[in-house]
Amino acid sequence: MSERDEIVGRSIDLGGISVDRFLPKAKLRTVGPWCFVDRMSNLNDPLLAAMEVAPHPHMGLSTVTYLLKGTVEHRDSLGNLIDIVPGHIDVMTAGAGISHSEVSRSGQALMGLQLWAALPSATYLGQSGFRHFSSGNSFEVQDFEVELISGNFMDESFDVGLSHSALCVIITAKSNSFELKLNPMLEHIFVPIVGDLQFDDVASGKAAFLHEVDSLRFSGTVGSKFMVLGGEPFGEKILMWWNFVGRSWDELTEARRQWNQDDGRFGSFSSSYSRIEAPQMLR
Repeated sequence: MSERDEIVGRSIDLGGISVDRFLPKAKLRTVGPWCFVDRMSNLNDPLLAAMEVAPHPHMGLSTVTYLLKGTVEHRDSLGNLIDIVPGHIDVMTAGAGISHSEVSRSGQALMGLQLWAALPSATYLGQSGFRHFSSGNSFEVQDFEVELISGNFMDESFDVGLSHSALCVIITAKSNSFELKLNPMLEHIFVPIVGDLQFDDVASGKAAFLHEVDSLRFSGTVGSKFMVLGGEPFGEKILMWWNFVGRSWDELTEARRQWNQDDGRFGSFSSSYSRIEAPQMLR
């Protein structure tokens, strides 16, 4: 049975900038492996506030960061120090544990996407790592441009090393109206980025979750951008708390203790910012 649901992003503050969070939701924890979807921007701030996310840990997931404007400095406990810039793709795999910080410069326009993909049981407590790609797989068709960041789309592919089927693509409209063909075996979420656009009968500005749907009609202004995320249903029950993805409350509780006691599990690196302490757990 096909399914279409509207999703309204929840607005939060992240390290000083505005974020619209589309996943997770109370009744929608994952779309494929994707368990966390943030659209971040400081474009509504007349002073263009900086993003300052101090050292913090991750476990059991991979992060994917993609910017459309601005620069973010990434530092991590593996020794990586890199400027994330527009069009580049940065994938950090937490595995059993990693820590990092993300900082932008004040007065600089910033806009981008940060996504988390849950790791499957076979690897979610495995080795951590970091991979950087200077671009995705870009191509054009008659009605739209495609930036394929991960997975398979329209007979094209791009592999960034995610360990579960994970589609991530950014579409830029060249026409006011067109139809996207979808794989009905996958779950999908469509997230607006910029511009005035609408998906079928989903209101402008809202995201849409689709399951067992083979096409989607887009309408809006030329130049509008939206993101398509998808994948096979994850098939595993996960627990997601703070920056951790796990399988039991006991392991999440232990990860929290180890981070707050700085016992070495999540590594360390030099930073002018104090580490963010894990909050109290509320089940």
